[in-house]
Amino acid sequence: MRLRWTAPGSRRPQELTVLQETFDSLAQDHDMKTVLLSAITAEHERRGQPPAPRRPRRGGGGGHGKVDYSSPEHAGEPHRGRITEAEKSYVREHLDQVNKRLRGKGMRTIDTSDPTMRERYGLSEQIRY
Repeated sequence: MRLRWTAPGSRRPQELTVLQETFDSLAQDHDMKTVLLSAITAEHERRGQPPAPRRPRRGGGGGHGKVDYSSPEHAGEPHRGRITEAEKSYVREHLDQVNKRLRGKGMRTIDTSDPTMRERYGLSEQIRY
């Protein structure tokens, strides 16, 4: 089993390889899954946040569709996927509203002075000097 562990005070995690039996034995007389879920819940409570909702496993249905990042509700939000032409277009046409919504959600805004952001969203033609 491979684990990523971040030491207290450290910013970078370390990768560890541990035998499954050895890892499970750390829970002593308890079920390791239960121990881990309790630890996650306790950490969220400590931070004053509700626990993260459990996500359905892949292939398990769940009925959740993908987020449409070209929509007014999500355009410009950070995400791992490719930025579509539709999202770029929406961001260009509604940049002020998009940044206002992102700020309201506590997310990073789209900075037109950042060359990476300009390229990502095709904003170079909108820059006024």
